[in-house]
Amino acid sequence: MTTQTADTLRRAKALIDDPERWTQHGAYARVRGANLLKETDPIPSNATCFCSIGAIAAAIGGTPSNAFEHPAFVALSRALCVSDPSSVISWNDSLWRQHSDVIRVFDEAIAAEEESP
Repeated sequence: MTTQTADTLRRAKALIDDPERWTQHGAYARVRGANLLKETDPIPSNATCFCSIGAIAAAIGGTPSNAFEHPAFVALSRALCVSDPSSVISWNDSLWRQHSDVIRVFDEAIAAEEESP
């Protein structure tokens, strides 16, 4: 069981559990309506909503580019059956993506990590 990775995924999921705290379309995080667009910008502590990657970055206290290398991102990518960051971004930002889809994939990634030897 990789509890650290599962715990990171749980913290990230908690940040976006409320649909009002999940975002799409060009923002890793938002602060009072402003977008955080650069992968190298740290997620501000006063961010109010996050995309999937931004939530992982906030959970680890890093930047979106740090999140791409983190085991929690790898676990989320595995749950989506993709391997590159742009695929996760495209998945999160799909016009047909629902908040419930995002939460379901986080739950699948957490479950897979808890079942890992």
